Amino acid sequence: MALRQFMQAAAELVQMPAFHYELARTLVAWAMLYVVGVWMVICQQWSDTRWVLHLQHESHSTSMPLAPWPATALLQDQMLDFLPVLERAWISDKLVGTSIIICIIGCLVLAHGWRMRVMLLRRLGWMVTLLYLLRSITISVTTVPPSTPLCQIAPAQTAWQLIRATPDILAGSVGQCTDKIFSGHTTILFISFLFWRRYATHWAFIAYSAVHTTVGITTVLMARYHYTVDVVIALLLTFFVHHTYYAALAQAVQSHAGLCFDTVDCQGDSVYSMAIVAPKPEWDRDSALGVDTSVRVSSPDQFVRKREPLSNPDSDAGDHTPQLNHHEIEVVESLDLHPMHRVYSGVEYSRPSETHVLALGINRPFGSMFPRIVAWMDGLDLRINS
Repeated sequence: MALRQFMQAAAELVQMPAFHYELARTLVAWAMLYVVGVWMVICQQWSDTRWVLHLQHESHSTSMPLAPWPATALLQDQMLDFLPVLERAWISDKLVGTSIIICIIGCLVLAHGWRMRVMLLRRLGWMVTLLYLLRSITISVTTVPPSTPLCQIAPAQTAWQLIRATPDILAGSVGQCTDKIFSGHTTILFISFLFWRRYATHWAFIAYSAVHTTVGITTVLMARYHYTVDVVIALLLTFFVHHTYYAALAQAVQSHAGLCFDTVDCQGDSVYSMAIVAPKPEWDRDSALGVDTSVRVSSPDQFVRKREPLSNPDSDAGDHTPQLNHHEIEVVESLDLHPMHRVYSGVEYSRPSETHVLALGINRPFGSMFPRIVAWMDGLDLRINS
């Protein structure tokens, strides 16, 4: 009976046009991830080739240099000197692989509704794509010596060998020696933790992920896959990409909804002014961001600020007071909130004062191009139209 209901629900879902659009946008994200992953593998191979050419130039030899590498060729790392060597390096690979697999399965189970599940997969695909693109750049611009003297370099000699080795390299079963900055193992471990941190419904899931991530990063260093600086940079860049993605998405949501919480977010202060209006029933900022709102209780203190056009140009040139409709005036009077302080969806916002703007120390607001790109990547337009 349950299986029959599931199959019926799946058949109805497949027939929905909205599902087709969401799925297509998600497939684009994962297709881009594969393309960038292949490009990153090429950059890794090229990095090893540069290292071989460097050794040949130093030794005035044309033969392929072989491990072990002299200690003088390696970088000094205080953390690697302290940690013991993990002989079973496959343990680190398993921890990395299970981290992302458990994260995907767990977050999909905890997500509410098919749209949020597809959206979660799309976000993960785009974030890893951006991180792999950054990693391909850092690998290409700087060649770092191997982190272990026993790493044997075997660069591909032909394009066909490179293509054949690509799946194994992406899976981690075949490694390179000089693809150090930054750590891809740490990136996968930490992005899994950040997704648990954002989408988990109980602290136990976050605690598990924190332990898994910590142990995984430790084994990455013990297996001598990376230098400590590679891990540190991976943590910083993963945190940066993750939070920048959501910050840009939040700004795009405000722009699509016609909301403005700060003069920094308001483009063209001469065209728009601030007015307090009732919340739009067809718009919910948290739903657009993919936040579960099923347990949120609506409050009369919630409000939105809409960018209202100034008075008619044909009217008195000296009067720039925004004209509020009758229902807007009633909302302002019923809220009875301080004009410099408001609450929206449980988050407090203050009307930007001159002191606030000066404290930011900027002359121009943040551009809108990047939030628009992130909004398209995230499928914000699909959720708005539906």
